[in-house]
Amino acid sequence: MTSSNQYLLFRSLVSRAEIYSLIGASQKALKDAHTALEFSEKRKLTRLTIDVLILLSTLSGNVSDYRKMMFYAKQAALLARKVRYKEGLAEALSNIAYVYTMRGQYKRALTYNDKSLKLSRGVGNKHGIAQSLNNIAYVYANFGQYTDALSFYRRVLSIRKKMSDKQNVAATLTNIGYVYSVLDNHQKALSYYEVSLKTQEEIEDIEGKAVNLNNIGYVYRQLNSYHKVLQCYEQSLNLRREIFDRFGESNSLNNIAIVHNILGNYEEALRYARASLVIKRDIGLQVEIGTSFNTIGAIYLERGYLTRAKSYLQKAHRIARKTQVRVLLLQVYRNLAELELEKGRPARAKRFIKKFAELAKHLGVRRSEVFASCLSARMMSEKEDWHTARRYFETVIKQYKKYRDLFVLGKVYYWYAQMLFKRGAVQKAQQCSLNACRTFKTVGASAWLAKIKRLQKANQQ
Repeated sequence: MTSSNQYLLFRSLVSRAEIYSLIGASQKALKDAHTALEFSEKRKLTRLTIDVLILLSTLSGNVSDYRKMMFYAKQAALLARKVRYKEGLAEALSNIAYVYTMRGQYKRALTYNDKSLKLSRGVGNKHGIAQSLNNIAYVYANFGQYTDALSFYRRVLSIRKKMSDKQNVAATLTNIGYVYSVLDNHQKALSYYEVSLKTQEEIEDIEGKAVNLNNIGYVYRQLNSYHKVLQCYEQSLNLRREIFDRFGESNSLNNIAIVHNILGNYEEALRYARASLVIKRDIGLQVEIGTSFNTIGAIYLERGYLTRAKSYLQKAHRIARKTQVRVLLLQVYRNLAELELEKGRPARAKRFIKKFAELAKHLGVRRSEVFASCLSARMMSEKEDWHTARRYFETVIKQYKKYRDLFVLGKVYYWYAQMLFKRGAVQKAQQCSLNACRTFKTVGASAWLAKIKRLQKANQQ
């Protein structure tokens, strides 16, 4: 075989690996990339070797093998520095930054992203510039700096649109939608997701579609359409398994667990949550392990298994504090506050309520700020400060009616009824308990429906 034919074979292997990756055939992509690496290393073609190492790094990340992703990226960076291949070095540093992001080491991730961005700008690599800006936006989103995240994502979108990069334009639209979703602007989030999903179906982007369906499911969850939520999450789970996306699979499993927890299917919820945790431990991602600990803790909290809940929530708390992932920390503070209230310890709950409220305000998550008022109402009820508790409960109910978050609204009605029965305001308590019944029936929250009926029975005159 002539050298020109050998080179054509090499390029064919690389191109086929990229196509396999695009359609979700990750194992076939890795096999072709390894063959291409053998070819380039044998012939001491350094730049080609660097390109293939970066491809192997990216493909390893696609199947959630972050150890190998880091290994190949570091090899590529070492070679790129030796031959002063700036474009290759920028891509390698970007992949290293991505691994640090997935591990929750955000300061290191930002350092490497900044280096990659500087190099990409130096050589005029628009794809590299967009990728680094996208990674920086993702880090800001995890820090809870949503305004900064949106600003960076919009810059990324502008670059990718000019490049006519349909796959990454769709991915960026999904990312913007996610930020709006966190900020409780669900209609705006859905509008971005729907445009993105249309493109992903058009170009058969399986990975992108899986991410999008997962995010759409989250929005439907906020809109109380739990049948649609499970549909989206299960579709996403199947797609992620199809392309061996273990990280994505673990997230889908965790999300399905959360829905079953809301519906009162606690054994199913635990089964999915534990399956998610097994994968996350295997991959070794601390932040995601913390998320699973929080989910399992929340399930035990709902069931009333307070000792087990405390054990898992404390583990989640340690990880959230260590990694400084504020979104996770917010969820953990909320659950720890609820745990202390369930134990009848309002003084201990007060500390977590304060932290939860402060962080919610700092992040600009208004719905969490309102829930902090609900926790305060429960705390005041425990202290028998009926007037303050009633005022808080009434305000929270008005807000959650506006949000149309029926599951939480039903819980607020339950807690308010509980307080009113305790105080002796029976007529008002009965009305609240009826409102809770109707709300839980609409949602399909069987365990909470049974709980409110027990409360009604215990207070029959």
